[in-house]
Amino acid sequence: MENANVLAHYASICQQNGIVPIVEPEILPSEKEASINLNAINKCPLLKPSALTFPYGRALQASALKTWGGKENLKAAQDDYVKGALANNLACQGKYTPSGQAGAAASQSLFSSNHAY
Repeated sequence: MENANVLAHYASICQQNGIVPIVEPEILPSEKEASINLNAINKCPLLKPSALTFPYGRALQASALKTWGGKENLKAAQDDYVKGALANNLACQGKYTPSGQAGAAASQSLFSSNHAY
C-alpha cells in the first residue's frame, strides 16, 4: 500500500508541474473479475476501433499454474487453461457468464507483493 501512496504522490507532483507521470499502477483482478470486465466492455454497443480481447496473461494462466504443480497434474492444468481460454473467448464476444470459469482459483486475487517480471 505504501508503494501505491508514493506513486500517487509522485504522479500528483508531475501533473502540477505540467509533465506526464511515468506511473503504471498494477491492477490485478482475479480471472473471473477480468472476464466479467472484458465481457461488459464488449457488451457495450459503442463502436470499437479494434477487437477488445483478454490482455492479462497472468490471469489467464493462474488457474492452470495453480492446478499444475508438477507433471502428474498436466492434464488437469491443460483442462483449466482451456476453460479459461474458452471463458475469455466468450467475454471477447460479450457472451460470458461467470459460471463457466475454471475452478475456485479463478476467483482468487492475483496480487503478489513480491512478484518479479
